[in-house]
Amino acid sequence: FESHVRATGYSSFDIARQGQQNMAAAPDPVSPGAAQTWKLLTVARIKPLGDGATASVIKADDSSVVVHRDPTEVADDDEEDAPGGTAAFALDKVCGPEAPQEEVYGLLKPVVTCATKGRNGCIFAYGQTGSGKTHTVVGGDSFRARGLVPRAISQIFRYAAKRQPAKVSVSATFAQVYDDVLYDLLDPRNSGENVDDWVKARVLEDNGSLKFDGLAEYEAMTEADALRLLWLGSERRKTGKTKANDLSSRSHAVFTLYVFDEEARTRAKLHLVDLAGSERFSYRTKDVASFESRNINLSLHHLEHVVRTLCETAPALSPRKHVPYRNSVLTSMLRDSLGGNCRTALVATLAADAEHARESAATLRFARRCGAVKAVAVQRNLDLDPGEQLVARLREENRTLRAALREA
Repeated sequence: FESHVRATGYSSFDIARQGQQNMAAAPDPVSPGAAQTWKLLTVARIKPLGDGATASVIKADDSSVVVHRDPTEVADDDEEDAPGGTAAFALDKVCGPEAPQEEVYGLLKPVVTCATKGRNGCIFAYGQTGSGKTHTVVGGDSFRARGLVPRAISQIFRYAAKRQPAKVSVSATFAQVYDDVLYDLLDPRNSGENVDDWVKARVLEDNGSLKFDGLAEYEAMTEADALRLLWLGSERRKTGKTKANDLSSRSHAVFTLYVFDEEARTRAKLHLVDLAGSERFSYRTKDVASFESRNINLSLHHLEHVVRTLCETAPALSPRKHVPYRNSVLTSMLRDSLGGNCRTALVATLAADAEHARESAATLRFARRCGAVKAVAVQRNLDLDPGEQLVARLREENRTLRAALREA
């Protein structure tokens, strides 16, 4: 860990100085069972253009992106927009190539804040290989270039320091989904080069809740402890060479932080997800690499199928349409983050050059569908026994009915 700190420019002074700034606020005064409603937040981030490349993805304004396509291109079967000419996509926020890490994190920070207030959160990065997902999620080689996960860790530990002398416990898991198999990146047995020799984990259901067999939860007493877990798992993650990226992530990675506030009696989880990059098979070499590509694209297809189904779900008074979460390990893991009791955000990373215009348009179509997912009410997760849970629920129902009578 110390060698990584030296290599990246991180220091204990940096961490301490950051901890003195922007202290987290105290838990919100909302009653224990009160829910807040949010839609799925969509943010696009455009990667800086390479030397000599022609731009095809342009930030039109703070909430829209324009993609210029080759008029002679043949459309894919699932394309909603004509391939030729110009297509515009409206999202919640758009970060141009000049946007620093701090600006991107500022848009996503409210999702992290939810975890400090007892509500579940999830942020996932989606885009083609080489479009900047891992840079956005993990970051670069300097303190200023920290990505989403190190900044989220810092925010949560600032909250824990502000809450003293109340006890706030933080723990973490780090999972990899490779070829639709779940692995624990922090398991000491999973350090060899051959993933086939690793110990497999499983996603289980227990009375409607998700359980992870073989995925250990590690306590992080300090911010440095949590960063150590992040770097350890990141070094073990499966990578490979593609035409677009010499060190492309060949697996989906899910780093999860659990925050338990003893005084507020809340326990929340925050999923931070770096998805493997989608790509055309012609961009890869043959054999194992093509097999990896097919599995990555298939798992992303299942993720998109879940999102499409959530967009088509009938109103609450009508029967709900079946959502195919069980079609893949990835969607099973993210079941409670997509359309569940969770505040969720998507970061769509885009390569700006004309060579990747088709993939950028596909990423934006997926982001647009995510933005159409119906808003969900997110409850605080109270760490109560069954009797206390019943009392809290009845109190909340009483509060809701009183509010409705006042408005009548």
